[in-house]
Amino acid sequence: MTSGREFTGIGVGRGGAVGPVVLAHAAPRVPPGEPSPADPEAAKAKVAEGFADVAASLEAKADAAAEAGIATLADVLRATAQMAQDPALREEIDALIDSGTGPANAVEQVVDTFAQMFLS
Repeated sequence: MTSGREFTGIGVGRGGAVGPVVLAHAAPRVPPGEPSPADPEAAKAKVAEGFADVAASLEAKADAAAEAGIATLADVLRATAQMAQDPALREEIDALIDSGTGPANAVEQVVDTFAQMFLS
């Protein structure tokens, strides 16, 4: 299960530890200049479908984590699924799409705005 990557640095403990490592990467950025959707209603439906798929996937992962006895992870995944189902998030995305913003840019802008609220 080793990938051959070695991480170095100053340890914070006296012992050693072995376990999985998760590296978080920055979210991909949407290229500027995405065109306005030709059919805003279809674009909004596609976004809604994407968010529903994400929420369902997160719920399934939360169920698996709970079954594995990892309650904290299950809680985080369920909370994230709830964010994907947030009607306020979708309303703002829909409003941007209605105003001519491309769907990917609308999602990125609104998600960035919502994420900033958590940093405050």
